[in-house]
Amino acid sequence: MKVIYYFSIKILRSVRRVYQHYKCYLSIGIIPNGEGSVFFNSKNIAVGDNFSMGIDCKIYAQDKQAKISIGNNVSLNDNVTINADCGGYISIGDSVMVGPGTIMRASNHNFDDVSKSFREQGHKKGIIRIKNNVWLGAGVMVFPDVSIGNNVVVGAGSVITKDIPDNSLAVGSPAKVIRTLD
Repeated sequence: MKVIYYFSIKILRSVRRVYQHYKCYLSIGIIPNGEGSVFFNSKNIAVGDNFSMGIDCKIYAQDKQAKISIGNNVSLNDNVTINADCGGYISIGDSVMVGPGTIMRASNHNFDDVSKSFREQGHKKGIIRIKNNVWLGAGVMVFPDVSIGNNVVVGAGSVITKDIPDNSLAVGSPAKVIRTLD
């Protein structure tokens, strides 16, 4: 009898662990492709059809004001972080490809008051808008208050600090448009 009880407890704990890992996906109708991918506060995250993501993706909308909207036919490669907490907003259009290791963060720390530690100064919320048919290469960083236009390619390792217009190829740190796409 003791052996059966022991295995029942082990099974219950395993089921609970699986549920805890996948409950955020089930609440928005997504089954993750890989281990370690997480949605934080799925109530504030809207996802379109044909969405896919790789291993260890993190999508954060942790407070009540934070919002993330992801369109149709969007694919995230491994280790992508999309963070709209602290009241931020991130909008990703349709047919967007995001390379591995890319980070989008729609808020930033305040740092103007040198009489206080940076930690004590709180955050500024921001907005990131990524329109349709965009390809962000591996390791791209997207900072708050930028817009990336339609039909844009951003080269690997680029840092987006300013708006990128439609039909552009942008590269570098900070990213600069180097070519118009026809």
